[in-house]
Amino acid sequence: MRESYGGAWLFGLVITFMVIFVGFLAVMISYATTFKTKNEVVAIIEKYEGIVTGDYDSSVEDSKPNSIWLINTYLKNVGYANHNTCSCASEDTCYGLKYEVNRNDSFDINSQLRKVDKNSEYYYCINFNYLGTDDYDMPMGYFDVELFFNFDIPIINAFSKFSVKGQTNKIKPVSISGLEGLNL
Repeated sequence: MRESYGGAWLFGLVITFMVIFVGFLAVMISYATTFKTKNEVVAIIEKYEGIVTGDYDSSVEDSKPNSIWLINTYLKNVGYANHNTCSCASEDTCYGLKYEVNRNDSFDINSQLRKVDKNSEYYYCINFNYLGTDDYDMPMGYFDVELFFNFDIPIINAFSKFSVKGQTNKIKPVSISGLEGLNL
C-alpha cells in the first residue's frame, strides 16, 4: 500500500512539472510570434519613412498603399487580434488602432489611427518622438511601437495581457500625415 501512495505522489509531481513546462512553452511561442509581428510593423514604418494614413482602394490603378493600411493588412493576415491599453509616455503624440467590442476581435484594414485615450483598449499603439529638424529643416524622429499578447489558461481561468515594445531607427525626413493634432 505504501508503494501506491509513493507512485501517486510521483505521478502528481510529474504532471505538475509537465503543466508548468507546457505553460512556459505556450508563453514563449506567443511572445515570439508577437515579437516577430512587432518587427514587421517597425519594418513597414521604416520602409515608408513614417506614418501615412488615408484611404486606399486597390481597384484604383494610381492608388498607392499607405503605411497604416499595410500594417493593418499584415496584422489581419497573421490573425493578430490582441488588445490592451497603451503605455505611451505622452498622450499628445501617441496613436492607436482602437479596439471595439462589437467587432468580434477583428478590425477593418481601412481603420485609421486615433489619439490614445488611457481608458480605452487598442490593437497596437504608435508613439512619435520628435527630434527636431536636420540641416535642411526637414523633421526627424523615431517611432515607438507597442503590440500585445495574451496568455490564457482556461482550466484555472488565469488570463494575463503583456506588451511587446519596439522602436524604429531615426527617420529623416519623417513622413506623417493624417494624424489628428500632430503637426510638424
